[in-house]
Amino acid sequence: MRKSNLTNPVDLDKTIKALKSDRYKSSKYRGKRLYVLTQLFTGLRFSDIENMTFGDIVNHEYMFKTQRKNKKDIRMRYPSVFREYIQNVYDSIEYITDESYLTARNYATNKPTSYKTALRFAKALLDENDLIRESDKETNNTVNIGTHSFRKAFATRYYDRSEDKERALEDLCYHFNHSSVSMTRRYIGLNLNQISKSLEDVII
Repeated sequence: MRKSNLTNPVDLDKTIKALKSDRYKSSKYRGKRLYVLTQLFTGLRFSDIENMTFGDIVNHEYMFKTQRKNKKDIRMRYPSVFREYIQNVYDSIEYITDESYLTARNYATNKPTSYKTALRFAKALLDENDLIRESDKETNNTVNIGTHSFRKAFATRYYDRSEDKERALEDLCYHFNHSSVSMTRRYIGLNLNQISKSLEDVII
C-alpha cells in the first residue's frame, strides 16, 4: 500500500463484501469492522467515530455531532441500510446497551478501540484485499489507497448517486469542512472532464 495524501477511494461494495467475509467474522474484529463501516457510510474521521455509541444510531434517525478536530457542528441522516445493520448487531448481542461504544473490542468492558489499533486493522484490510475500483484500474495513473480511502468512498458514492452534482459537491464541501468546492473536487478525485461526463450521463 502506497503512502500518499492523494489517495483514491476504495470500491465501497468490495469493501463491504470483504468485511462480511469469514476472515473478519471473529468477535475480535467486530469493533474495528464497525469503525470501517461507519467511515464508509458517514465519511467521519476516526476521532468522531471513536466515542459513538449504539444508542446514538439505533435511537436516532439523524446524527448531530460537533466534530472534534474543527469544532464544527454537522447534521446528517444515517443511511437506512447502515442503521439496520447496527440495529441487527445491537439486537444479536445480549450485553450491548445504548451506552456501548461501536468500536469496542469487548462490549462487556466497553472500552473504545484505540486509533492505532483501528489504523492497523484498516491498513491490513487494504493490504489483504483488492479494494481498488475497476474504473481506477482502467486508467494509466498510479492508484494509491490508504485510510482516507474509506472516507472518500463515502464521498464518491454520495456524488455519483446525486442528480444535482453541484449541490452534491456543496454538501460534501460542508460535510468535510473544506474551504472551497474546488478543494472537495480534488479530495474525491474529480476533474472538470469527469464532472462534465457525469452530467452528460445524467442528461442522456
